Amino acid sequence: MLDNEPIKFQNHVKFLGLIFDRKLTWNKHVNYLQERSKAILNVLRYVQANNYGMGTDSLLMLYKSLLRSVLDYGCQAFNSASITVKSKLDIIQAKGLRIVLGAHKSTPLETILAESGEMPLQLRRDHLSLKYYARTKQNPSNPANQLVDDCIEYQIYNHKWNDHNIPYGFRVQNLLKDNELDKIKLVTKNIQDPPPWIIGQAKTSSNIKNSLSKKENPHIIKTKALEYIDNAYKNHLKIYTDGSKDPASGKTGYAFLIPSKLIASYKRTSDNLSVYTTEMTAIYQSLKWVFSNQQPGQKVVILTDSYSAIQSINNNASSRPDILEPIQILACRLKQKQNRSNHRMDTSACWYPR
Repeated sequence: MLDNEPIKFQNHVKFLGLIFDRKLTWNKHVNYLQERSKAILNVLRYVQANNYGMGTDSLLMLYKSLLRSVLDYGCQAFNSASITVKSKLDIIQAKGLRIVLGAHKSTPLETILAESGEMPLQLRRDHLSLKYYARTKQNPSNPANQLVDDCIEYQIYNHKWNDHNIPYGFRVQNLLKDNELDKIKLVTKNIQDPPPWIIGQAKTSSNIKNSLSKKENPHIIKTKALEYIDNAYKNHLKIYTDGSKDPASGKTGYAFLIPSKLIASYKRTSDNLSVYTTEMTAIYQSLKWVFSNQQPGQKVVILTDSYSAIQSINNNASSRPDILEPIQILACRLKQKQNRSNHRMDTSACWYPR
């Protein structure tokens, strides 16, 4: 009974796209995959037969996105099915790849797999099971973190299982030992990357530019800029960043300086990088220092003479997304850290003329 309603007995139930039968044979689910795959195979046949200009590479991409993804979904769970049940999926894979390659029906599966560069489904299921295990164990806050380990039921009732339907935890442990991966220690992720919908909140300012004129004497511009910084960021820890490139040799490097703490950090970067890249790298490295060393209640401003870097951070668009994304993620982590603190903390980046 549940809320005074009798619970109806079912021989099988569908949950999150997987069909569980009462004996966990997975036969019902595999039969469902067979029926679902028929329409996908017909699409592949139609596209291949009508020759819409799609080559083998494009057809193989279509196979991976339409058919293989269906056969992969939930494989960590139904990998405990018997070899006989799972062999039905091998037939579907063979049909799909024969269509893609235009091979005859009599072509052996091994030949098709070698020609297409695809793994056998059993090997792929084992691969995905190991990836899921590693990803889950790396994150202690994952609800499934403890569930993927050995289960006591197997230790007590191990005589009821054969080599194919043992629980997931023991199955993965056997895979780790067979592939000599059991001695590798997984790195625990203590700090989670912020979700993508809140990335891009780095605080920037280029207000100095509005109060200056290019027609003025450079010394006057610099004096006004320093005066503005002293007034606007009077109580801030100031970090000056810079990136440079030698036009003759192509050598590049970055640096950041904290005058009040007598800290200077400078390093070489790869040759022939753009000045913009070194400026962005300097900002990222200074943010890393702030994340590790910012004191409670401390306000920090990162000062850069690269207006394009400030624009990239502000607009969340850059020709070097590999540098911009870590900057935005680190800025977001700083904001989360500051929100958890009882003291008012602040970190921003500001452009200034040099």
